[in-house]
Amino acid sequence: MRKNLLLLSVAVLLAACADDQHATAPKAPRSGAASRSVADSPPGPNAKPIDQVGWTQAVTITSTPHAVAPGTFGVAMATCPAGTTLVGGGYSLDVATGVPPLVILNTPGIGSTSWNAGASNLNAAGGSSISVTAIARCAS
Repeated sequence: MRKNLLLLSVAVLLAACADDQHATAPKAPRSGAASRSVADSPPGPNAKPIDQVGWTQAVTITSTPHAVAPGTFGVAMATCPAGTTLVGGGYSLDVATGVPPLVILNTPGIGSTSWNAGASNLNAAGGSSISVTAIARCAS
């Protein structure tokens, strides 16, 4: 029984490795049949030229530091220049002394052309001020 199973396995293996295999690719369209490729499609609203790969230039925009008095909340905004697209962002805090601030806002702005960063100064009245700076990463 094992001998028959071994011979059958060898026969199947040889048949699978034969040179006269049939093609598995789809047949070419019949003459006169309509054919359409992706290249024939109209570009979308955010399409880039097909010869361009990825972004060609990236720039980092930093807002003016926004001072936040003790016990208050402040927001800074960094806006991308015209012709660029916001691809990311972040923030920077400047804390001299006292209680560390609470970052409440770190997100793209409305319309995704700017980055907003906001922090709450948890120091009591009379404590030290902090400053928050928004950072936008823009590409074109």
